[in-house]
Amino acid sequence: GFNELRFEDEAGQEEVYVHAQRDQNIHVNHDETTFVGNDRSERVENDEQIHIGRNRHLSVKGDNAIQVEDASSLLMVGKRTIEAQADDALQVNGNRSTDVSGNFLMRGGRRVQLQAGDQLIVDGGISLSLQAGGHAIRIDPSGIYSSVPIRLGATPQPPIPLAPVALALAPDEYVRAAKEGALLISPTCEFDDDGRCQIHLGH
Repeated sequence: GFNELRFEDEAGQEEVYVHAQRDQNIHVNHDETTFVGNDRSERVENDEQIHIGRNRHLSVKGDNAIQVEDASSLLMVGKRTIEAQADDALQVNGNRSTDVSGNFLMRGGRRVQLQAGDQLIVDGGISLSLQAGGHAIRIDPSGIYSSVPIRLGATPQPPIPLAPVALALAPDEYVRAAKEGALLISPTCEFDDDGRCQIHLGH
């Protein structure tokens, strides 16, 4: 093999050809500018490494497609911001996991929908709160609390103006009572002598 530097000056066939039989090193002490008036193609048969001492800016006026046939990793030491000025879609054909060491906020301007094909589990660890319309339901180790009485049924019913009967119900009795009548959970739990929370049942 040999090194080659060739010039072609024929009209319509102009070309500057550089061939390095082995290595090629280019060292620029100051600025470098490259202008390509049409298409550009670059092919690397093995590894590629790029080091940028300061900032990098990439502007693409058309589509941007990246295909990685093996694993891909991204390490962000500083803050990361992504802005999509149109729709954003993510498709994962396997499993997906998100781990946040601090707080996690997901906000939808109009609606947020969670949908599971088989099972949806919400675990609050210490407590779980559901809030809507100025009302709230809280679940914590001491029990289940509601800011207002809970009415069973598809259509909300007005509370029956009778004094509730305080009952300490076992789990199976709780289910039976829920099926037979209106079950009202007190906003504050009242414990009986053996430490069980009393459920107020309206008849």
